[in-house]
Amino acid sequence: MVGEWQLRILVLGSLGVQCLLVIFRGRRKSRIPAWYRLFIWLSYLGSDALALFNRQKKGHYNNGSHDLEVVWAPILLIHLGGQIFITAYNIEDNELWRRHVLTAVSQITVALYVFCKSCSSSTDRRILVAEILLFIIGVVKCSITQVFYSGLPQKASAISKERDLESFVKDARASLIKSCSHYPPPPLLKEERINSLMKRLRLPNNLFVDSTYPFSDRLDNLRCFWSLNAELAYYVILDGLSSVFNLLYTRNKSDIKHANAATYCCMLTWPLTLALAIPAIGLLHSGHKQAYSHEDVIVTFVMVYGTLLLHIVSAFIVLKSAIDLHDTVPQKSLIGSFARKRRHKGLIAITNWLQCKGLLDQYWCMKPYDKPMDVTRLVYMYVRDGWTKYIQDAESYRRFNDNMGQWALERAQCGELLGWSLERPFDEIVLLWHVATDFCFNMPDKSYLPTEFHSPLPSPREMGRAISNYMMHLLFANPEMLMAGTRRNLFETAYKELLVILKDEKDLPLNDEEKLMPMIIDKVKITYFIHDAWLLAQELMALGNEKMWDVIRDVWVEMLCFSAGRCRGYLHAKNPGSGVEYYLSYVWLLLSHAGMETFSDKLQRRQQPRLSSKGTSGQTRWCP
Repeated sequence: MVGEWQLRILVLGSLGVQCLLVIFRGRRKSRIPAWYRLFIWLSYLGSDALALFNRQKKGHYNNGSHDLEVVWAPILLIHLGGQIFITAYNIEDNELWRRHVLTAVSQITVALYVFCKSCSSSTDRRILVAEILLFIIGVVKCSITQVFYSGLPQKASAISKERDLESFVKDARASLIKSCSHYPPPPLLKEERINSLMKRLRLPNNLFVDSTYPFSDRLDNLRCFWSLNAELAYYVILDGLSSVFNLLYTRNKSDIKHANAATYCCMLTWPLTLALAIPAIGLLHSGHKQAYSHEDVIVTFVMVYGTLLLHIVSAFIVLKSAIDLHDTVPQKSLIGSFARKRRHKGLIAITNWLQCKGLLDQYWCMKPYDKPMDVTRLVYMYVRDGWTKYIQDAESYRRFNDNMGQWALERAQCGELLGWSLERPFDEIVLLWHVATDFCFNMPDKSYLPTEFHSPLPSPREMGRAISNYMMHLLFANPEMLMAGTRRNLFETAYKELLVILKDEKDLPLNDEEKLMPMIIDKVKITYFIHDAWLLAQELMALGNEKMWDVIRDVWVEMLCFSAGRCRGYLHAKNPGSGVEYYLSYVWLLLSHAGMETFSDKLQRRQQPRLSSKGTSGQTRWCP
């Protein structure tokens, strides 16, 4: 009796986990707490584990008086087919699609074996027919998942070179200058035109496998993209990332023309399930229920009705409520982290004892910046100015893509004063400018506070600080996306310097960074890494308040674009599954749509040596 109740509870538990997956549905697209995502992961893994375990347990308790339990086998097989909202938790699940196919075949075979072994001549024929109908649904659902895996885009085998780079740059620049020279401004685009443009730019699947488009296609995409204003461009990118998420991690591909067979099969699953499930339920109701355990009858109908209801609700949600990405810009501050850890010494001591301090540091972040569209608008204007004011030919096009603050200093005519700060490895530059930005932001001298600012955008001070903290977040929490080879330990090194600087200080104002900053400044006049940041901050403040924040903001925009252009497309595809953050992918797609170099373009650059004249020995010498 105890074993029978264990089986019933486990079967109902499988249904409960399926309900949780439906409830969670689109929350994976949002930036959610780590514990929430852990709960989704456990539910995703537990859904398969419970279904498999239940089928194994059934073999021990099935006998003539428990024939109704055989109905549970096809229902558990339906559960193994998963939910439309989550077919993969991370990108690796898609890469192992052959293993998934083999697993599905083996599970279907085992389920059929259990079904055949459990059937007897005394089994009610109506119950038997209901079981067969439910088995068909289960087999179809498991098979659809494997069609989905095998239908994912593969890397392009070749790249068409219909235009050379010089021709592309010339045509792209001419198109953009023409679109920017309209006066008065062109009328607002009609909704049909906007939808057409969004459809063209929706799924840049080649980019996510580190491939690229022919120059002719890139020129067409560029013309489409630059016909949109900054706000529409933001939503086009948002829609594209949402579509990629649906392609890689769900079976909701109604808006993706690429999905072909997988899409059609998914569309056929819903009416087929209804057509088979409703007669099966009718047959179960008309069967001899009195011959079976009352508890088994209740569990069976709860399972059947619950599974059918989840199927209907899932389809309704997909059709009626589009779940889009909603993102913010994560933030991380070196000095802010120092103050927070000193305020919570007890918690830090506990995590040190539990050996999980690194995990706490990774997920214990500042309040995110909730205006990603404003940062996107800055990037949009930066690239537009690059095409119209900087790029002239292929060489200047490449130099523009290599900017990480140099053009900002050149435009502000302070390259000689501040150029030394950009002559370091990129991760050191990020840390140096981040600390310098914090110095400028928290300066107690009120003469450096921003003056009244009239603009639809937030002030340069606010934008510069937000991008600075975001880049520091990448350095600490996701260094591989900042740039290949980024050293995460730089953050820890700078943090330890702060500890050494302030180790003898008592009664630190940990709740007010502005009051804490003078104490740090008094100590950095010796040779520390933070001392270089203080020198940079002093040189920035010498520019004057308004110019200082314009330079800081523009340098950070260039570094953000530099980082986004050097992150693999594979990581941008992987990132939504981990739920770390999406914003760097926004910038990456914007740069691609706007005609900038992709990651594969940068790798394919060739530095051709010049063949010098022959020397006196008659031998040819190669020059770099």
